[in-house]
Amino acid sequence: MTIPKPEPEAKPKLTEPQTLSHVYALLGTLWLQEVDAPFLSALRSPPLGTAFEAVGGVLPAAEALDELSTEYCRLFIGPRNHLPPLQSVWQRGELASAITTSVQKFAGALHYNPPSAWPETMMDHLGIELLLMGQATSHLSAGATTEASDSYQFASTFFTQHLLWTDRFLTATSNRATLPFYKSLAQVTTSFLASEQRAWHNR
Repeated sequence: MTIPKPEPEAKPKLTEPQTLSHVYALLGTLWLQEVDAPFLSALRSPPLGTAFEAVGGVLPAAEALDELSTEYCRLFIGPRNHLPPLQSVWQRGELASAITTSVQKFAGALHYNPPSAWPETMMDHLGIELLLMGQATSHLSAGATTEASDSYQFASTFFTQHLLWTDRFLTATSNRATLPFYKSLAQVTTSFLASEQRAWHNR
């Protein structure tokens, strides 16, 4: 698992593009796959742990690795009654190639490579969409240049097309999770995306 690098400043403003990028990257990594030992250690240490707790996250215990793995599989992988973190499933009720193709086009424009052997039919996974939004926001810059305008339009379009489907999924995850960590992850993600939706509406 690749651990996203935190912002070097102690308390950066959440409106800064680089800080937004790191928040998206952290959330994307947490949703994309179960927490492994190196990431759990990093998550329980500053600055990642401090940042996660500051936005309402509940850190898992150091010895909770097996419980986290079991919870992740039960919630998101199955084999039965799981909650696939896939946009097409929650919007269309099934895997939809039009949605995954759209995500692939954005990924290509950002030169993003999914994890090794990641299936094309799952490119609309919430974790990948958050990671892509992290890359998109990392390209934002101040000023009224054409390049800045294009970057904002790209990020805004991706957010509108691929991150407005999450409410039912995140609510279901929060309700079904038994570990405080995954319950809080769903709640933190809900609050963050709601804030971002308001921000993109006003930008």
